[in-house]
Amino acid sequence: MKKNLWSDIVNDKANAGKWFALTDCDYDEEKLKGCVVVDEDSDLAALEERLAAKGIESCLIKFCGEEQESSENPRITRVTIVNKPQK
Repeated sequence: MKKNLWSDIVNDKANAGKWFALTDCDYDEEKLKGCVVVDEDSDLAALEERLAAKGIESCLIKFCGEEQESSENPRITRVTIVNKPQK
């Protein structure tokens, strides 16, 4: 799968309001730099349901807001870890 820059995803207006399921994430200090997009949706519940159906056991989920990312205005995003239920 192709690695994407999170800043490119955030700065694309078409992505505003979507949730992104990410794997293989690279960080620079505490800031997400690169990632592989597994899936995306504006409906978080629908996204999580598809991830479970695909058998994805864990990934990072980040929200892409309407504001653009910049060094002057760092983004605060909600992060959720999706885990497969333990049997």
